Amino acid sequence: MFGSLLETGLGTGLRGVGLGVAVVAVVFLILGLVALLRCRKEYIPVIVSAMASWWGRAVDHGSPVPAYEQLAGLLRERIAAGDWPSAPLPAVEQLKQEYDVERDTVLRAVAMLRAEGLVYTVPRRGLYVTRKPAP
Repeated sequence: MFGSLLETGLGTGLRGVGLGVAVVAVVFLILGLVALLRCRKEYIPVIVSAMASWWGRAVDHGSPVPAYEQLAGLLRERIAAGDWPSAPLPAVEQLKQEYDVERDTVLRAVAMLRAEGLVYTVPRRGLYVTRKPAP
């Protein structure tokens, strides 16, 4: 069962790892989701941030690529995956906590996405994904 999960790419960070690591990863995911459902509201960003960094969806502060470019890439991936189809993107403070970056880093990443036409700002409402025109 777990072998087929690895073959289908349970997560890009799990390709080429042994079965034991895959089992640990699945257990970690399940425990994280249970904790997320049972915890206090203020702990959710911390848990999400820990899970994101473990699954490789975090900014690498030791990388030569600037943090804002990494964050823009991560947000671009989530937009492409349809994480925010009609809802606003998370607030700057939430993105800051989730990706363990500073406020300026989030603002620069959002500015990149806005310049690319992927997102737009509605004053006092938030940041939204630009709808693609129907074919």
